[in-house]
This record gives sequence, structure tokens and C-alpha cells, in this order.
Amino acid sequence: MTALCSRCGKRWIISILQHIPRSGYICPHCAVRDRLVRAGIIKEGGERD
Repeated sequence: MTALCSRCGKRWIISILQHIPRSGYICPHCAVRDRLVRAGIIKEGGERD
């Protein structure tokens, strides 16, 4: 079974037994990026000086 990431639009192969939330699936790449942004390790994209 495949799922479409609601953030980046990539398709990922997931287990048929995995529960997909109603608000959309977030791929592992986007989930890790969110954790790194919250931890302050990387900065979210925005305006440059």
C-alpha cells in the first residue's frame, strides 16, 4: 500500500496494517525534519539577510 505525504507530496510504501491519520500521512523525511527544527538543529526556510 502507498500513502501520499501531505507535506512534500512524495509517495511512500507503508504497511497495510499501519493506521493513517485523517489529517494526512507525513513521511519519515518530513517527520525527522520537524524534530530537527523543533530542537533548533536546523532552521526553517525563510528570508535570507
